[in-house]
Amino acid sequence: MKTLKIILKQHTPIIHFQHDQYGATLRATEVKPKLDRFILTKLGEGNYEEGNRIAKEKGWLIAKGDHPALDYKMRIESSNDHPDKYILASYISKKDMMKYDERKYNVIRQSPYFADDKLIRDNSPEEAKLGIMLGQNDHIEVKILSMNKDIINEIEKNTNLFFAQTNFGSRQNKGFGCFFPKDISEQVFIDCFEEENFPAIYYLPVRGEIDVVFREIDSIYKKLKSGDQNSESELRIYFNESFNIEWEKPVIQEKIAKISRKNIHIDKEDLEIMFVRSLLGLPELYEYPKHNKLKVRVKSKDKSIERYSSPILFKVFDNCIYIMANKNQLNNIIANKEFEFVFADENQEYTDEKITLAVPNVSFDVNDFLSQSLSNYKKWERIP
Repeated sequence: MKTLKIILKQHTPIIHFQHDQYGATLRATEVKPKLDRFILTKLGEGNYEEGNRIAKEKGWLIAKGDHPALDYKMRIESSNDHPDKYILASYISKKDMMKYDERKYNVIRQSPYFADDKLIRDNSPEEAKLGIMLGQNDHIEVKILSMNKDIINEIEKNTNLFFAQTNFGSRQNKGFGCFFPKDISEQVFIDCFEEENFPAIYYLPVRGEIDVVFREIDSIYKKLKSGDQNSESELRIYFNESFNIEWEKPVIQEKIAKISRKNIHIDKEDLEIMFVRSLLGLPELYEYPKHNKLKVRVKSKDKSIERYSSPILFKVFDNCIYIMANKNQLNNIIANKEFEFVFADENQEYTDEKITLAVPNVSFDVNDFLSQSLSNYKKWERIP
């Protein structure tokens, strides 16, 4: 039996659905399928199916069907069975912050995680997903065992590349769940992306604790996708100028104003309107609490698309943020797909006001988008 030990350092909290369980941390049930797919894709020189074929010829597989598995076992142990737990929210008021401080909770108060905002506002963190984080002196040990030394060698050769490109847990593309082999320099981490020919990588050193890191991630992602109070959406600008396409927000706002009978400022260009924001991740709904608590649910018209993650990936190494196009998410499976926008309040659904919009069927180059957009923010520097 051949054994490979990988000692990992945790760089950001992992959002865990079983945070209350003893020893909750990275799970082999998540890591092994991702590692298998990574190795098989590398084996096929970028083609997962070809990698499966080669691995089968080599006798490396133990499972059949759509999800073959490489022939090794994985065990994961933590040096600390009582990691720190973080409350996560997109916004927490000062009043609620005081309450959580009194209860000795760690809090990340402005993060790109909003699924449990209501539970946090209602002071029910025990029902929410929490971030799990090991200390600086702690580590994760991943032990890989196989009778096939060639499999072990292939995994060892790709260990750094795999963990450099992969996050774990919920909201992983927003920088949660970052792990990397311990005692490896930041330059080696950067070299992993250069070795894989990532065309556009930007970074931002951050002074402060982990909450400052996620505040920066939340801030730049909002500027890129939806805009904020001080800046227009970079995605909207990019599609206006590059493709003469207007995003979907104006027509949604028109319906909100009509249904609620309340004014709303609408900024609309005289261009073809399409579902642009979906290209940076498919939302489940949009909420308008000041307009009769209206909600806009988004669903695939032909029910063929349930999820589409953002092709933008955030990585964190110590207190430095990296942003890049996720190479595993660049195949645009939602181009030209139609989505329905259904409006409802607490009492009824407004079926007559439903909107149907298509996703732009254009060649959306995420790397070009990042290059053009992030050049407007001087504190984000490009890695040559």
